[in-house]
Amino acid sequence: VNLEHVAHTTAGFTGADLENLLNEAALLSAMIWNQDALQECLIELTPDDFYNPANRVVFNAIKRMFDEGRPIDIITLADVLRSEGNLERAGGPEHLVALNESYVLDAWRNHIELLRRDSILRAMIKATASISALAYNAPEDTKEVVDRAEQMLFDVTGRSVRSSYAGLSTIMGDYFVSLEEMSKNKGARQGILTGFPDIDRSLLGLRPGQMG
Repeated sequence: VNLEHVAHTTAGFTGADLENLLNEAALLSAMIWNQDALQECLIELTPDDFYNPANRVVFNAIKRMFDEGRPIDIITLADVLRSEGNLERAGGPEHLVALNESYVLDAWRNHIELLRRDSILRAMIKATASISALAYNAPEDTKEVVDRAEQMLFDVTGRSVRSSYAGLSTIMGDYFVSLEEMSKNKGARQGILTGFPDIDRSLLGLRPGQMG
């Protein structure tokens, strides 16, 4: 069983949709096999990011298992889905077996970006269609329509902006590295001088990212 099997056994999906299914299968498999991928996907993705309804069910089940501290493997996942009455909605046992065999080593970070990109594009298409419908049926006072249109667009673009933020662990890690460098080179310039003596004494020069 391989990725092509995952796509072609799902009726009603053709063309570019098959690419989405291949990507989703690879990511769900990575969540089962790779702890780093699991945690990153649960942070970066939501069920609505998955185009295939069956994959949304699988993602939700994996998230619940993680939240409950349960081990995540294909057998336990199938048991959870069966006990909840969701096994068939998740594509059945064959789909789970295919997902289990779809892991692409070290490619899951790229798959997250692809999945989020496609999800955002779908959300943009949906939002623009809704805005068009609002505009055609707009009352004489269009302020409410404009406000609703702005909110729809913000719901799409806001998530894209939020995803660019660095995690606290990354920020603190960089900060401690910076402190270590400063302690090793006490008084030495660490970046570009501002020309203001008090600031330069405190910061030892500006370094990349400090003004972001």
